[in-house]
Amino acid sequence: MKKAAITLLTLLTLLAACEGDREHLAEAIRKGDSVPFLHSVGVSTLISDSGVVRYKLIAEEWDMYKNDSTLQETWKFMKGAFMQRFDKSMKVDLYAQADTVYYHNKYLWEMRGRVVIHNADGTIIRSEELFYDEREHYIWSNLFTHIEQKDREIEGYSFRSNEDMTDYKITNTHGSFLRKTKEQKEQEERERQEAMKTGNAKSNRPDSTLAPTSSQTTQQTTQQPNVAPSAPGKLEAEMRRRGRST
Repeated sequence: MKKAAITLLTLLTLLAACEGDREHLAEAIRKGDSVPFLHSVGVSTLISDSGVVRYKLIAEEWDMYKNDSTLQETWKFMKGAFMQRFDKSMKVDLYAQADTVYYHNKYLWEMRGRVVIHNADGTIIRSEELFYDEREHYIWSNLFTHIEQKDREIEGYSFRSNEDMTDYKITNTHGSFLRKTKEQKEQEERERQEAMKTGNAKSNRPDSTLAPTSSQTTQQTTQQPNVAPSAPGKLEAEMRRRGRST
């Protein structure tokens, strides 16, 4: 009886020891879990389409995700990205920058945060959200968008454009403002300088009211009474003559 009790106690002690040594592991990763299969830091890379280089991308972090059930792939640049797009002759025709960038299924760009885009003719687009579909060659945004051109500025909502940003429209516009060109600003500055010089020249001239003109002097002379000058010598002689006669 004692041997059986000792044996049972020994078995319980061994089981407790084995339970204490068990490792606590996390569950296995399942399909669809949001874990990147590739993480890169300090990225500067070229992206090609059908064997042709189309983009140069610079980012601080780059995460690649892939959903095995839907086979959808997404690239995430959570700390922002800067992108250059090349035309067929490998010249840069577009610059884009945003606080957060997503690239879905290698054809749809989604940019959020402070989004700024420059195209080849100098047009600048600013928004908090912008999408670019490479397949449809289409750019759009549903949030407030501000467009700066060489001669005007336009802002509003529901922005739609081709990929070159040469044919676009905005609904619910808040205004269209003409912008002055560099030549117009220089011309206005020259006119302002000329006006200042003319004003200074007039202020330095003597006041005409202080010195009467010749016509004013003549008029004052003609208005004086025509009085003959007195002759004291003749008067005394006449008085003496009258005194003698009396």
